[in-house]
Amino acid sequence: MIHPKTELKFISKEIGYGVVATEFIPAGTITWALDKLDREFSLIEFQSFEPIYQNILDYYTFRNNN
Repeated sequence: MIHPKTELKFISKEIGYGVVATEFIPAGTITWALDKLDREFSLIEFQSFEPIYQNILDYYTFRNNN
């Protein structure tokens, strides 16, 4: 679950899209929490995917280093 005062916005060609605040969010505010709609893949699961899907996940997802 992502903070409701955020949106996806195009930053630049070099950076691409990013999540930005639409209103002031005080320092220390939790802006994201894992929920039932999020997916986590183990390294073994990730490595079992075809390379095209690994590339998509590398580009569009967050790696939590677990």
